[in-house]
Amino acid sequence: MEDYDRFYGKIDYGGKIVLDVGCDWGSTVKFFLDRGAKTVIGVECDIGLYNKLVENASKWGNTVAIHLCISRKEDWRNLILSHNPDVVKSDCEGCEATLIDVETEVLTRVNTYVLGVHSANLIERFKKFFPSLAYELSHVDAWAGDAETIIYAVKK
Repeated sequence: MEDYDRFYGKIDYGGKIVLDVGCDWGSTVKFFLDRGAKTVIGVECDIGLYNKLVENASKWGNTVAIHLCISRKEDWRNLILSHNPDVVKSDCEGCEATLIDVETEVLTRVNTYVLGVHSANLIERFKKFFPSLAYELSHVDAWAGDAETIIYAVKK
């Protein structure tokens, strides 16, 4: 079992709408709900995990399940504009690469990003990108043998 407190527990989710990209069967959805999230929009690419997410969401409530494999900036744009999240959490082994291409006026609608980034090059790009949009980086944490880094970007 992953240590979600370590990875995602550095901010208050109380009363917030969380867009949870790469939520598997809903383990992180449940984490955010247990920490007071108002609604969690769980996005999962794998159909088997998505089906389990749908089953779990029906028990938990306050959850929207979406089957989507994010591969374009338009996917991010549509999710953000459709759901108006306060927090975007992403851990989807590569789909975060297209987030950096989304228009500034869309990206800055979100107060907080919690991103699992899987490439050293992209980590460095995000470390420069978010501050250029008036976000403060905090809790940058390498883990899993440095194969992934969690980046928190919070609007100033």
